[in-house]
Amino acid sequence: MGLKLKTDKKLPSLKGLNYLSLIRAAVAIVILIIANSMSLDNLIYIIISLAAILVAGFDIVFAAVDSIQKKDYFSYDILILFAAVVAFSAGCIKEAVLLVVFYLFFKTLLAFIIKRIKATSSDYIQEDKPDDLVILRSILSQKEASETAVEEKISPILDSFAKAAVLVGILYAAFMPLITDITYLMSIRRGLMLILLASPLPMLASLPVSSIIGISHSASCGVFIRDAETLEKAARLNTVVIDKADVITNGAPSMVSFNSPVFDNDTFIKLAAYVAYNSEQRIAASILGAYKGDFHPEIIERFKEIPGSSLEISVKNIPICLCTKEVLATRKIDIPAFEDREGLVLYMTVAGRYAGGMQFSEAIKPTAISSIEEIKALSDVDVILITEDNRRLTKILADELNVDEYICECNTEKKIESVEYAVSRLDEAEVLAYVSAENLDYHTDADIDVRIGYTADNADMLLAGSGLECLPYACSTAKRTLKIQRENLIFAIIVKLALIFMAFAGIATLWFVVMADMAAALLTVINTTRISDTSVVVKIKEKL
Repeated sequence: MGLKLKTDKKLPSLKGLNYLSLIRAAVAIVILIIANSMSLDNLIYIIISLAAILVAGFDIVFAAVDSIQKKDYFSYDILILFAAVVAFSAGCIKEAVLLVVFYLFFKTLLAFIIKRIKATSSDYIQEDKPDDLVILRSILSQKEASETAVEEKISPILDSFAKAAVLVGILYAAFMPLITDITYLMSIRRGLMLILLASPLPMLASLPVSSIIGISHSASCGVFIRDAETLEKAARLNTVVIDKADVITNGAPSMVSFNSPVFDNDTFIKLAAYVAYNSEQRIAASILGAYKGDFHPEIIERFKEIPGSSLEISVKNIPICLCTKEVLATRKIDIPAFEDREGLVLYMTVAGRYAGGMQFSEAIKPTAISSIEEIKALSDVDVILITEDNRRLTKILADELNVDEYICECNTEKKIESVEYAVSRLDEAEVLAYVSAENLDYHTDADIDVRIGYTADNADMLLAGSGLECLPYACSTAKRTLKIQRENLIFAIIVKLALIFMAFAGIATLWFVVMADMAAALLTVINTTRISDTSVVVKIKEKL
């Protein structure tokens, strides 16, 4: 799928904008202007104004009923409907009409901006990467993609605030004229303002949008984050456990040479293949690949292994072993001087006697060192390396990578146990990620299971781009997402507190309170576009 060149320029169109709602708002304003510019009987004025409210807000009634059925008693629709009815009944007719009109206008605009941002979220991925687009769209289609932990944490607080605001608004309207010299009309208006400010919408509107942008922006570098919860965890990353296999290295170790002073080449490789036959270690695959003959696994007796150190079987009660130099030393078996080699080497013994050796080569990814440096630089993140190799080789690699800790001689079971142990040492608020290329059929104890590649059944995050080097980018995006979420919350709270003060002081109107509150929600949604290097505002303009 290639990029299509634009051969002509079209005038922008506000695709997705609800023009009918804007027209209704405009018609309501026109009706209100006509009603106030003519000398009308009070009853006719009331009827015309009521018509203006119905034109602009008839659907508010349906939305309010729907909210009641969902037991969302502090939805903006219910509060607007209640405030408009009470204000209209109290004689604040013009203010009630303007309240509904401004709510309709900003609600329409807010819905349009959110819709356009969501519609352009997949534009972060180039059109020549259809597989990436499919994965991202699949993630964004899930409800969990926008359900943030921040919202879950603050919702009880906002719920308590809403109840308190409604109660204070009612008490203010009912009792302030009894203890002060303000009129009931003034107390009702101010009480209604407090009730309108009970809505948590402005503080929550941007949270799901920010999660979608954060997930989409991470996908632009080949990192697919399963949901908003994982995105938030990535921002608080404390420890990363990295499996060397296919994360630090490019493929399994490959055999580069072998030699035996006892056996011919075919016999030596055959014996080595039988020793490695039952092993799941990556190095075993290279040994098996070198043997082209038939297998008779029924002759294998008493197989045992120590990952990274030794593989051992018996054939007709004759022990045959492939092991490292260190294992040979513990068994007091000497290696001929001309056979002693450095690097990844396995030596064969048969019946306790030296029988040859084989050398392997393993390619370390060129970006491994810089990737780990960037991970550690995120926020003093600790990096733990786990390998199948013996202690000597693992320490050499650990020193080269400059990791904080290493665990050697690991099979799959020991790797998972190492993750469990690392998790047990963390505080509750700290987050651990386990990076592996192995497609496990279960989720480990890690807070974030990270997998290399495009598919993994139980992964929270897929590094499908360049591998480990994409992880710091995704974590930085997650941190920026949480930072902007906090900014938006603080801004919305400040605006709401300022409006509460203005309501108590009597220097605001119903329509102004709603306009300012909804405008704050709109600004926080637009502010989420700062998560990406390329603003979503630009993407929206390109789509218009």
